[in-house]
Amino acid sequence: AEHGHVGEIQVVIEGHIPCSQAYRQNTRLRAQQLFAELGVWDTELNSGVLLYLNLCERTVEIIFDRGIRNATTEQIWQQICKSIVEKLQQKQYQKAVVTGVQQIGEVMSRFYDENMPDQLNELGNAPIIIN
Repeated sequence: AEHGHVGEIQVVIEGHIPCSQAYRQNTRLRAQQLFAELGVWDTELNSGVLLYLNLCERTVEIIFDRGIRNATTEQIWQQICKSIVEKLQQKQYQKAVVTGVQQIGEVMSRFYDENMPDQLNELGNAPIIIN
């Protein structure tokens, strides 16, 4: 999903928000926190996207960097989240994540110029699992 464009996608799957943060933080804020802590915001071309799945809350959040924000609509990202949630409800867990990453990659391919050289991986490709 990261081929053909300079975008960087980081997947985080978390069992639940840590107890110390649960009363003051919803899944959106937690995703924003991880976006910052994991350096997804710090890609050279501001091309980072965080796909965050919270299993306990059964929610999906997509946080994207400022390089993408002005060229896309919130509706595109909400549709991807909806697609992932539908597959999760059907207990197609792996397919949900893979399809979500592919859809994010498609959005990024439309956004970024084909002639821009694909940079080295700035973020790891393996999903980050947090219990």
